[in-house]
Amino acid sequence: MYKAPNDPYGISDIIELLLGYCFMFVVLVSIVISIYLMVKKDLKVKKQCGLLITFSIALVMLVSPLHNLAARLAI
Repeated sequence: MYKAPNDPYGISDIIELLLGYCFMFVVLVSIVISIYLMVKKDLKVKKQCGLLITFSIALVMLVSPLHNLAARLAI
């Protein structure tokens, strides 16, 4: 049976997919809650919400390079 080079197979790929979905869900929820709190709360909370949004965006941008680095180091 032919398997394309990047097609998922095995339980580890399924677990990785589920963890990726969970990560993206948590980041999305934190950004949505931060935006909501930015609109409703005072200046101190707005600064903290801005930091949380910045941190969340940085995490999303770093996932792919860190994933590739971990894959290279594992072999």
